[in-house]
Amino acid sequence: MDRWDDDEAPPPAAPAATAPKSSGRKKSSKKPKKAAAPKLVYPSLDVWMEEHFGKLIHRNLNSSAVRWCPLWWRHPEAVSRLTALWRAWEHLRLDPALGLSTWWLHHADPHLAQLMRPDGPFERCSVKDGHGKRDLNALPVAGSDPGLWRGPEYSGPDHEQTHPGADTAPGTAGESAAAPA
Repeated sequence: MDRWDDDEAPPPAAPAATAPKSSGRKKSSKKPKKAAAPKLVYPSLDVWMEEHFGKLIHRNLNSSAVRWCPLWWRHPEAVSRLTALWRAWEHLRLDPALGLSTWWLHHADPHLAQLMRPDGPFERCSVKDGHGKRDLNALPVAGSDPGLWRGPEYSGPDHEQTHPGADTAPGTAGESAAAPA
């Protein structure tokens, strides 16, 4: 049976809130202050690596299936991934319920898997022999027509400043020359 019988009406709704009476004072045009960002536990990536991450992660580094470089900071991909891990850790540590679980599952595990794989950024390095003599080659990247990146899904608010003429329609004077085929 329904909570209210057909013969009974539901209780009356709460009275609508009325606007507060004006005190005659003008409202302040000041914007509310933003909450201060939480203080970092570790002030930089290198401190986080030395004081936390390096002590937290334990692996059999003599295995051919796991790679690591003691000079991790000489590998741009590693620096980028480890920076992402550090920043995510600093943010997620503040969530007492799921923060660390989220960090492990969605950040640490996938980044460590990529960093430590035999064909990852430390491929030519080992803990025993140190940093590899030859760095891996960066991906070759050819420049593109700036007009390809017109939509907000591809660029930020300052897109026109960094890619002049990008908003010009194809076939007009502002279009970049196409690369030879």
